[in-house]
Amino acid sequence: MSIKAISHIFDHSELAGSDLLMLIAIADNANEQGFAWPSIRTLQRKARYKSERGAAECIKRIERSGELAIEPRPGTSNMYWLTHYRLAQGLPPVPKNVKTRLPISAATPEQANSPPNASSPPPLNKLVHPTPELACSGEPSRTVKRTITPPDKSGSATGSSKSEANDDKAKRKKVLNALWDALVEAYPKQKSANGFMGKLRKFLLGEAHKKDGKWYEHQSLFVEHPATAEEVKAFAQWWKNERADLDAKKPLTMPTSPEILEKRWAEFRADVKAKADREAERVEQQQKREEQSGEFGYYNDDVIEFGGRGDDNQDD
Repeated sequence: MSIKAISHIFDHSELAGSDLLMLIAIADNANEQGFAWPSIRTLQRKARYKSERGAAECIKRIERSGELAIEPRPGTSNMYWLTHYRLAQGLPPVPKNVKTRLPISAATPEQANSPPNASSPPPLNKLVHPTPELACSGEPSRTVKRTITPPDKSGSATGSSKSEANDDKAKRKKVLNALWDALVEAYPKQKSANGFMGKLRKFLLGEAHKKDGKWYEHQSLFVEHPATAEEVKAFAQWWKNERADLDAKKPLTMPTSPEILEKRWAEFRADVKAKADREAERVEQQQKREEQSGEFGYYNDDVIEFGGRGDDNQDD
C-alpha cells in the first residue's frame, strides 16, 4: 500500500465516483514508485463492482483519462502505473521499456499537480464552486451548475462524432469477422453449429452474459485480454503441437467446454510469455556480449582478458 499515492489521488485527481474509487483501489496495491499488479478480481472486490467486466470497463475509462497507464501481461495480471503520481515524484509516467495499451502524453510534475485552467470552461454538467467575487458579494453561497450548449446539428463536431462512431463500428465488424474466420478454420467440424460458434466468439472476447452459463463463469481470462484472430490461429497450432504425441490415427479435436478452454488458454498464454521472456533474455545477453567484446577487444564466455598476463604488464 502507498499512503503517498492514495493521498496524492485524493488531493489532485479529477476523477469522481466509481472511477475515483477504482483508482484508489489500485493505489492501495501500489508501492512507493506508483505501480501495482493486482488481479481484476481483487479490483472488482475492492471497488464494489458486481462483475469483472464492469470493473474492466471502469479501468479503461481511467486509462483514457491519462491518470493511469496499463501494461498488458498476457497470462497474468496487468501492470498498472499511476502516471500523475509518478510525475509528482519526479519520475517518468512509465519506464521507457514499458509498452502501454494507450500512448502516454508528455506532462511535467507541475502540470500533473496543477489545478485545471480557470479560463477554460468546466466539463459538461460538472459542479463548480462560486467565484471569489460572488463569495464576497454578500449573496448566499451556492454551487453553480454550468452546462455547455451542444453544437448545432449542422456543426462539424456532430459530423465528426458520427464519423468516429461509424469508424468504430467498421473496426468492430472487421474484428468480429476475422475472429469468426479464425474459429471456422480452427473448428471446421463446428462450422454449421452457429450456436456454439457464437458463444465461443463471445467467450473469447470476454463478452458472454450470465444467461450463457459456464461461458460467462469461465471468461475472466478474456475480460481484460480478448483473444484476437491471430491468437486463435496460434492457439490452434499450439494445441496441435501439444497433442502430437497422441496416436496419429485418432482425429485431432479442439477443446470445446468452457472449463477446458479456460485452462488450456491460460497454459497457452503462459507458454507464449515464457518464450518471449527467454527470447528477451537471450537478446539482452547477446547485447552485453557485444558491448564487452567492443570494450575489451574480444570476449570469452569463461574469461575476459585485458591483453597482458602475469607481471608482464607491471612497471619495472
